[in-house]
Amino acid sequence: MNQFKIIDEIKGIAVVELNESVLGGNTAIEFTALLDKLVAEKINSLVVDFSAVQIMNSTGLGMLANAHATMNKNGLNLVLINIPDKIKKLFDITHLSDVFRIHPNVESALAEL
Repeated sequence: MNQFKIIDEIKGIAVVELNESVLGGNTAIEFTALLDKLVAEKINSLVVDFSAVQIMNSTGLGMLANAHATMNKNGLNLVLINIPDKIKKLFDITHLSDVFRIHPNVESALAEL
């Protein structure tokens, strides 16, 4: 089952919507495969929409850390958008909000990119 939906690709920017309410488990494997595919397709930025995510476990955090490392290693941008307050608190507690570029919506993210 595909957990992700590429909702737009504009000027080398892929916008991916996470379709699962719980981020973790098998989702991490599928997300890594999608990320590898997008990097191979020569995107320059990835915007990840968290609108549907209600819970994120340690596997989900690891998935994002690996995505951040992959994008940085390739000189690419990773931006997270529409993060629900509950998940945002987790980012703040773990200080990941200092690591990731976070925007309230796709328009704001695209304006930065």
